[in-house]
Amino acid sequence: MSGQYSILTPGFELVHEQLQDRLGSLNLQFHLTTKCQNRCAHCYMYDGSTYDHECDSPLTFRQRKQLLRDFIELARSHHLKPFVTFSGGDPLLYERFWEILAYANTGFGETVVSAIMGNPDTVTPETALRLGGLGIDRFQMSLEGLGEVNDGIRGKGNFKKTIVAARILRSAGIRVQILFTLSKRNAGELIPVIDLVAAEEALEGFGFTRAAAFGLGRSLLEQNDLTTEEFRHLLLRTLERYRFWQEKNNPTRWSRKEPLFALLYDDLGLRDDTVKGGRCLLGSNQLSILSDGTIMPCRRLALTFGNWPEISIEQALKWQRENFTGAADIEGCRECELWKNCRGCRAVFYHLTQDPGVRDLHCWKP
Repeated sequence: MSGQYSILTPGFELVHEQLQDRLGSLNLQFHLTTKCQNRCAHCYMYDGSTYDHECDSPLTFRQRKQLLRDFIELARSHHLKPFVTFSGGDPLLYERFWEILAYANTGFGETVVSAIMGNPDTVTPETALRLGGLGIDRFQMSLEGLGEVNDGIRGKGNFKKTIVAARILRSAGIRVQILFTLSKRNAGELIPVIDLVAAEEALEGFGFTRAAAFGLGRSLLEQNDLTTEEFRHLLLRTLERYRFWQEKNNPTRWSRKEPLFALLYDDLGLRDDTVKGGRCLLGSNQLSILSDGTIMPCRRLALTFGNWPEISIEQALKWQRENFTGAADIEGCRECELWKNCRGCRAVFYHLTQDPGVRDLHCWKP
């Protein structure tokens, strides 16, 4: 793609070896469209290296069907379960959304797309029932704070819309998860949002991730990022709040997708196999593909493999498994005993060096 940095080397050759993953699945985040009702302060979608081409050269409907077919056939050929999440923009704004969802979930003898990452604006009682009828059982939306703080980041009225949409989705039997994107701007809202999620029956799960300096997030983080000490303190307070609600038998599912949870647990002497950090998934059976076919190892990391169908899904998976699976390629991780459960987040500080092996600078381990 013109203007994009690709890490797929000209001499790459496809090596035929069986793809394996301990979870037994092959995972694709398919970004159907750039259309969106919001322009969130940290959004990666608007990065110039990908956004303009996405808007100008989206895949055709026939190409999208073929991409899904390729993905599903690849998964089955390696005895893996295909799992696709539709995202965007707001995926429901894709003009042929219902057709592509029906194709994915009725054309292959199993439910392939069971999760949506979307916005509240397109959620109505009719939409929710239709989603459930086509196999969707999880819907992720975002909150970046309470009331005006959230709306200052995501757009006027978004907070109220999200709560209303969550209740509509839950009444249709769809589980709703909230994602919080953390930066210094909204750090003081993390615990209040956790408490909100615990109190709101329509919200089934919660997790947070750090904003990456990619797209609109670049200016947000370059101006004022959290220090390592500030982040560790927030992580500890988050764990304490999770435990507070768990001890009250609150049914909310509290995600520990943040990789550095593993380091915090180690600090607290809680090294067991039941609670781990989110562990960076680079190098596993997971890809993101944009609406123009751009293939990325992670949507928050400003690296591309090239474009499907010029680069096959299998080629991209094999390349990233060969280049992102070892500790040796991450500065500071080579000798760390927490490697299996952590690996940090490569996306958060990639902008500093343009090196995917850059150390997670929020890691406080010597």
